[in-house]
Amino acid sequence: MFDTEYIVEQIEFSDASSICVLGRKTAGQCVLSELALPSKIMDKNKRNVAMSSDLKIKSGLFPAAPISQILCIYGEGKVIAAEESLPGVAVYELNVADSDQILRSGTLKAPLTQPKLSLVDAKTLLLTANRDEKPLLLDLTSGQTCAPLNRYSCTPTEDVLPAVVSPTIALLCRRKDSESILYDVRSGTKVGCINGNNKCDLWTVTTNYHALRHPTPPLTTLAFLSASGLLRVYDLRKLDQEISNCQLELPDANKEKVSNPRVHLSPSGDYLSVSGYDTAVGVYHLGPSNLAAEVFRHDGHNHMEQYHGTVLTTITDHVWYDDCTVISAADNMSLNCWQPTSLKLLWHRLY
Repeated sequence: MFDTEYIVEQIEFSDASSICVLGRKTAGQCVLSELALPSKIMDKNKRNVAMSSDLKIKSGLFPAAPISQILCIYGEGKVIAAEESLPGVAVYELNVADSDQILRSGTLKAPLTQPKLSLVDAKTLLLTANRDEKPLLLDLTSGQTCAPLNRYSCTPTEDVLPAVVSPTIALLCRRKDSESILYDVRSGTKVGCINGNNKCDLWTVTTNYHALRHPTPPLTTLAFLSASGLLRVYDLRKLDQEISNCQLELPDANKEKVSNPRVHLSPSGDYLSVSGYDTAVGVYHLGPSNLAAEVFRHDGHNHMEQYHGTVLTTITDHVWYDDCTVISAADNMSLNCWQPTSLKLLWHRLY
């Protein structure tokens, strides 16, 4: 459990031993940092407890323009960022000349302003925006844009999220009902669709495909989560049959306040995690039934020593390091690294 000097809003892996975080100071200033993970996370045989000093700052920057989203080119020391009012994306270099500096090295122009991003591979980026322009693919090497993807039933004014499902398949998810169109990114042609939910809500989408980090997951899973806790999970091989379709049990007091629900899949695709509703990260097992069974709940952020207020904290983001380890952040400036199985046993002993 670690303290930061800012609220971490997004966590990305820059390589096997480091994370890149997008944060915000209490005064609103944007922060971009790369942190070295505790060695205990990489070496599970170590029995010593990770200390606060084990999470080390490798490099950092206060960007001149606010950033809404980052994506790391895993293992290459590069960060792609969507900046406020910027047509296209900004490129940042980590640890420039082996220093503790992060450098904004350039801009890749595109006709989408402050787009939402999803990485196809080390050279290709999928961009969307909720304006008249169609989603498009951007070549990160040449800076050239490819032919745009058609949105079919989605109207120009609707908010659409991008997600990459495999090295060749991407989807566009309509946020108001989770209706999604799947495309072959090589040709831009439609290869499948998922019907939307009749209940209009704010939806988000995730997959267990991660370019460069997990390019060939054993299962190709995609999950949709609404602000009210509706969960829909699919296997790319059987889009006509849901793995799960259920209502998660959430605190009633928070259902109307959720604006940024987060859902992530473990690398294997067997487990799903949810945050953004309250003080905890819920971990669910995707079994043979149509339901997602909660198997663990991490609420360590609310027990941090520096937290003395009466208002409960909220999880801002979380990521799976592997099938056994999760890293999460909260709006009380805390960062936790934890293992669902071992922590479950620990909480049982404590309570």
